Amino acid sequence: MPKHRRFRTLADKYESTKPYGEQPDSRLLFNRMEPIQVAALDTLAGQNIIAPPRWRTNEVSATEEAIVPELLERLEEASNRYEDLDPFLDILASEYRLTGADGLKDRTGLLEHRHDAP
Repeated sequence: MPKHRRFRTLADKYESTKPYGEQPDSRLLFNRMEPIQVAALDTLAGQNIIAPPRWRTNEVSATEEAIVPELLERLEEASNRYEDLDPFLDILASEYRLTGADGLKDRTGLLEHRHDAP
């Protein structure tokens, strides 16, 4: 959306913050990260931090469960360090579809979208 073009500069801003050196191409890296992300989300569901019934249908929804202080501290630290990314991520989650033609999967080329349910 034209009103969100200002966020394009974020990629350039964070290009040099690759803490683990050079990475493989984006699609390969994204695919390699999937098992780690699924394991992390399984753990969060097991701790009732995200709603287990929603997670079983591949959706992530926060619960009212209190987050342990150590995790909350790390989340706040990351949020403060990358505070300009928060509005960008909020907009991606709320104003852009993930699936289908012209959804985020299609636009980024990171995930297959052709077989998404309409």
